[in-house]
Amino acid sequence: MRGNNLKIDINKDFLKEYKDNFYKGFSVSELVHIIAGAGCAGIIMYIATALFHIPVVISVYMSVPFVFPVIFLGIYKYQEYLKPKELLVERRYTQVSSMLHYETDEPDMTHYFTMHSDIRVNKHDYDVFNILREKVK
Repeated sequence: MRGNNLKIDINKDFLKEYKDNFYKGFSVSELVHIIAGAGCAGIIMYIATALFHIPVVISVYMSVPFVFPVIFLGIYKYQEYLKPKELLVERRYTQVSSMLHYETDEPDMTHYFTMHSDIRVNKHDYDVFNILREKVK
């Protein structure tokens, strides 16, 4: 060997390289959604042809808008990782946890006000009846 011909083995991405293949490259979840979509298409086609006497070819095209979401939700993966339901859960978690409150012992110098005050207040000002009178005014 001449030069810098080093072969460095890098770990493969587990989710891409070792996909759970069940049948012809599809996972079990994907196959369930495909079969559910085919069943949904069959029911819609049967109803369209038997009850409304629509030709079979037209009923096939009519079933596509109803079948597409069922199959799409089972096969599509956002950035090849998250399914749509998992994506919504993760997005909701991110939105909820983005505004977490915290408390530190260090003073926050970005605020110009404080809840603490050295001004002495009469107890008479915080009487329940005086507070109610102020709200009524």
